[in-house]
Amino acid sequence: MGRPVLDVSDPEVPHGLAEMEALWIAEHRPAMAVARVQSENLPTIHALEELGFRFAECQMTLRVRIRSLLPVDSSGLEHFRVQEDHDLEEVLGIAGRVFKTDRFTLDPALGPEFSQKRYQAYVRLAREAPDQELFALRDISNGRIVAFSSQQLLPNSEVRGLLGAVAEDYQGSGVGIIGDTLMGNLNFKRGFRTVWTAISAINYRVIPVHFKCHGFRVVQTWTVLRKIYGTLRSDPG
Repeated sequence: MGRPVLDVSDPEVPHGLAEMEALWIAEHRPAMAVARVQSENLPTIHALEELGFRFAECQMTLRVRIRSLLPVDSSGLEHFRVQEDHDLEEVLGIAGRVFKTDRFTLDPALGPEFSQKRYQAYVRLAREAPDQELFALRDISNGRIVAFSSQQLLPNSEVRGLLGAVAEDYQGSGVGIIGDTLMGNLNFKRGFRTVWTAISAINYRVIPVHFKCHGFRVVQTWTVLRKIYGTLRSDPG
């Protein structure tokens, strides 16, 4: 976006938000600030609205305990960690096409171009960051990557699921569930026992999969708001 984007995490002092905002504007000259507030914290949500923050999405934090290996038929598929550049480019292509209901794409002030670059940047980070991993699922019959997922390794035998997506023409085929199950089995073998992730309440197709197929439970809901400062540039270069 050409300037910093601030992440304001669950502020607890609604009456001091105006002063906080003045400080971060002076220090960072941000393009945008995003605030994530526990949904029951209405005083802070209303205070942010009074400062000009707009609602972006309702987000759920999910958690599941991995208790055992799960049976999965992955015949015809290869599950692997993405390390080669040509595999990364294929994953970036999927990430730039499939996300349609995220808060960046739907926001009239941001839109699909910002959203595409944002997701692709997260994919690149997942391959390069020492505490993150990027995995993919390949259809052996044609050599195509048909799904991917990324995660962050946390202390205490925990992981945080980050991005995941299935190629357009494979959606509804079950490969996403297969990939997630393979990822869960791999994590279990490596000693990871708890998985955290976050999902938007508007992602209707994925929510039942997380609950019914993978056993996730909601542990917190969040209201996400954003405020844009000045004019945004789609090409910060």
